[in-house]
Amino acid sequence: MVQSIPDPELIQAFLLGDQKAFTQIEGIIDRALICWRERLGDETEDIKSEVLLELLEILRKGQFQGRSKLSTYIVSMVNHACIDRRRFNRKYDNNELPDFDLPDPAPGAEEQLDRKQQSWLAFRVLRRLPRICIKLWRMHLVEGLKYKEIADKIGGKEKNVKWQLWSCREKAKKIREKILKKDQLFAGLFA
Repeated sequence: MVQSIPDPELIQAFLLGDQKAFTQIEGIIDRALICWRERLGDETEDIKSEVLLELLEILRKGQFQGRSKLSTYIVSMVNHACIDRRRFNRKYDNNELPDFDLPDPAPGAEEQLDRKQQSWLAFRVLRRLPRICIKLWRMHLVEGLKYKEIADKIGGKEKNVKWQLWSCREKAKKIREKILKKDQLFAGLFA
């Protein structure tokens, strides 16, 4: 059996590109992927690469806090990545990607008007939302931060961030419905 390197030394060696450290981390990932190989097949190699890259980024930024063993943390990352992949696959029927509607390079006048109306509606909704909603959406959707990263940035808990984002979405839906009802009533006056 290969003697394992203690976590602090393993992290340092991995960041420096040591082959022995890389092999040990790769072994942890491979063992965690064993139970997923039958369900995900060849995709496990992609997941392995994704986890290695994400782990490298986390370790470089010093985000691994050492509350658990590094191996436990890596196994958790692998399991989450595999679950996410399964959900994606289930959602899009055997890896069939959705048929994304690409915008027409030269949209007609009616389509341009519809886009302007949708943009104006979105602007009106955003104007009525609390500032915290705009701030959270900017961090999550524009900056691409994960719930945990947002929680760390604003000094809250991850579950509270998830709830706040959900709550903001619900508020936006209600505001949108009110605006549309009001617009229909207003349009009815001139019909």
